[in-house]
Amino acid sequence: TQSIDISLMHLSNDGLKKVAKQVILEINTANDERMVAYRGSDRWIRTIQDSPIKESPIKDVNHLEPEWLRPGGTYLITGGLGGIGLTIAQHLAELGAGQLILLGRRSLPERSLWEDWIEQHAESDATSQRIQKVQAIERCGAKVISIAANVVDHKSMQQAVASAAANEKTTSGAIHGVIHAAGTMDDQLIMLKSRASAAAVIDAKVKGALILDDIFSAQPLDFFLVFS
Repeated sequence: TQSIDISLMHLSNDGLKKVAKQVILEINTANDERMVAYRGSDRWIRTIQDSPIKESPIKDVNHLEPEWLRPGGTYLITGGLGGIGLTIAQHLAELGAGQLILLGRRSLPERSLWEDWIEQHAESDATSQRIQKVQAIERCGAKVISIAANVVDHKSMQQAVASAAANEKTTSGAIHGVIHAAGTMDDQLIMLKSRASAAAVIDAKVKGALILDDIFSAQPLDFFLVFS
């Protein structure tokens, strides 16, 4: 697949004919350039160059305490059982988070069923993989709470947050930080995308963020991080 970017602004008829010839020539010419841009008589291509990274004056960053993370704090992650959410949760646990509230469309099975579930399902089973990742997170010292909630439904989110705050594992009853990583994947060429499809993708990010902002409007947070 090759991307050819052209600018048609302020072009005369002769200019449009010239651009058409450039595009045809580009298509018919064998080359390995995946991204090409034409600007006037110039042909631009994308190149990647290595850039040396200077050594950090700090030799061992693993023992530094992050200023933004409260030791033993409670953090809520939407999309918490997805790939990004679980990676963030693992990182927070390694940095010293105390409780991690993972919100998703579906929660995990009851904790007492985890071992049986893993034994009875293939290694490729998505739920089994999530259970094992949560177990790895808890081995780092954090307590994990999994709750099902619809990120674009205010009532569902309000109930989930209240349930998380009241959970016996949430020792302080307070949530110190929110990470909004929930999202809906629906990749398509924009010319083929329907309004409903685009709205579903945007709602999970934008409407979800607005709902979270409203729910936590009266509660001071250490941080509110939103993923695109």
